[in-house]
Amino acid sequence: MQYLGVYENKQQVAAALVITVIARRGTFFLIPHGPIFAKTSREQKKQILHALTQHAKEHGNSNRAVA
Repeated sequence: MQYLGVYENKQQVAAALVITVIARRGTFFLIPHGPIFAKTSREQKKQILHALTQHAKEHGNSNRAVA
């Protein structure tokens, strides 16, 4: 379990609780009730998805599915 935050000008604008699940069908991230945005904008959504993708690559999971 890890926490992920996105910051702009030293102020947090988005957060997500990232739970890594290792299952028979592969490893994936579970992000319950999130991610959460301070104010929703298309750019912030891109930033958090990019951060999650980078986090996945760092932990050996190169697949991305958004549901």
